[in-house]
Amino acid sequence: MRSKTYYQYLAGITFAIIALVAVSCDDDGDDIVPDQVPAVTTTAVFNITESSATSGGNITENYDSPVTARGVCWGTDSNPDVSGNKTIDGLGIGPFESNITGLVPGQVYYVRAYATNASGNGYGSSIQFTTLGNQAQVPSVTTTIVTSITTNSAISGGEITSDNGSTVTSRGVCWSTSPSPTINDSKTIDGTGIGSFQSNLTGLSTEQSYYVRAYATNAAGTGYGNALQFQTLAGSSTVTDGDGNTYNTVTIGTQVWLKENLITTKYNDGTSIPHEENGQGWQHMTTPAYTWYDDNYDEIGSVYGALYNWYVTDPASNGNKNICPAGWHVPSKSEVELLTEYLGGSGVAGGKLKEEGSDHWDAPNVGATNESGFTALGSGGIGANYSWNLRKATAFWTTTERETNEDWSYYFGSITRQNDNAGTSSAPKWHGTALRCVKD
Repeated sequence: MRSKTYYQYLAGITFAIIALVAVSCDDDGDDIVPDQVPAVTTTAVFNITESSATSGGNITENYDSPVTARGVCWGTDSNPDVSGNKTIDGLGIGPFESNITGLVPGQVYYVRAYATNASGNGYGSSIQFTTLGNQAQVPSVTTTIVTSITTNSAISGGEITSDNGSTVTSRGVCWSTSPSPTINDSKTIDGTGIGSFQSNLTGLSTEQSYYVRAYATNAAGTGYGNALQFQTLAGSSTVTDGDGNTYNTVTIGTQVWLKENLITTKYNDGTSIPHEENGQGWQHMTTPAYTWYDDNYDEIGSVYGALYNWYVTDPASNGNKNICPAGWHVPSKSEVELLTEYLGGSGVAGGKLKEEGSDHWDAPNVGATNESGFTALGSGGIGANYSWNLRKATAFWTTTERETNEDWSYYFGSITRQNDNAGTSSAPKWHGTALRCVKD
């Protein structure tokens, strides 16, 4: 039989156990849970592009330990963590949104939300998504007008206005005798990237019609500019008129033009053109005549050419004669419109036709580039009874009448020092103005 002291000892142990259990309970009798990492859910992925996406998460519990960082982490492994790519999107519990950037097109990724407190990092579920495939387009390209045309060469080029999302790795021009040349035809290679470039076309055939267009290549393929038609020169690039004057020529698109104003006093059969001095005699004339600006051949006419009334160009008025060299003619209104269209339209063609600088134009010679090679000079004209606008403007007759039996016809111009326009407008047939010829 055990002593009383032994039972007292057992009672004391029991009391200690009860007391220990008591201190492990709060006042409400609930258990105290040790610290834990935050509870997190991952938001579905949306706004997926080639290189970005949007996700996020929701922190539903921080377990009495403040959330000090939150966001999403992503990668190509199925369980990304904060040691890799991640966003940092504030702190605290509740929902948040995350922008994922720097992704690769057509790639499978995994993303999951995370939140950090004193106990560590809590993660949401891992969600798989795939970025869009490469949606880049071929580059946007325009073709530069063809200049410096010779018997076997020419200069063109282009401008790449946008690479449309993919770096331009090759650019240049391609050409052939067919209307839609490609890089499988003759071509140049003129660098990389966007912007303007110049191309030299070589190895062309004499007096041959070609089509050229700029191209640019990126990962999506090859983009092409507009196709332009031009013709190489014949073996000789000069012609002679009925008075023995020699002129240089220039090819612009499919047309070949004199590069200088007519200076002849004769038709191409050797017949003289009547000369009429400036003054009252010019107004309302109805027969062919020519003159010099201010009646000054030596200082003005020899440089800027002669001035003619419209009747010089009219077969019905001149006895069916031709003032232009053999094989050439005074242009019609439609031929002038073809020229200005080739040069980009009447709003900019004047600048491309005018000689640059101030040798033969007063300032400001607005927009003058002469990139066509036409070399228009400020030759002025004969107005009411006098010479006017030397170095300020020029115009060239066409053969087209505004209306039958009206005392008006169209001329090419007026090209002025104040803008870069060039179109067609009408003027009295007795006006005196310059002449250019175009090849038949």
